Amino acid sequence: MKKDIYRARPYEYRFCVSEEEKKVIDKNIELSGLTKREYLCVKAMDKSAHSGNTKVIVVEQAPQIRRDLIKIGTNMNQGAKALNEIKLIYRNAFANNENMWEVVLFQMEHIDDAIELLLDSREKCCAAVKVITDLGGKR
Repeated sequence: MKKDIYRARPYEYRFCVSEEEKKVIDKNIELSGLTKREYLCVKAMDKSAHSGNTKVIVVEQAPQIRRDLIKIGTNMNQGAKALNEIKLIYRNAFANNENMWEVVLFQMEHIDDAIELLLDSREKCCAAVKVITDLGGKR
């Protein structure tokens, strides 16, 4: 072990692995979205490592899932914006027509429900993105 007192992490570990172990480690590091140091530190600092039952969970598609969820959230925002614009159009077009106003109000209630569902779903997408990011699916 080498010690450099000027570094934030002054200690160094070195160890040898087989070619097959290296391939598995490198693949898991790549899939995690973490740097090699981050990945190995997270796995080494795992509390269950001391009890001998460490589990490494690798979600191969985490980065793609994260990107897709962000796109879905964006689409939901656009949907909510479009629905709000439709409400504004209804309000402006039928505000002076009492016969149509009741129908418009009924439709606007349904639009409000749809907006609420979109925004609730978007919040769930954002929460899923955060979980994936926290697990290392950054890319």
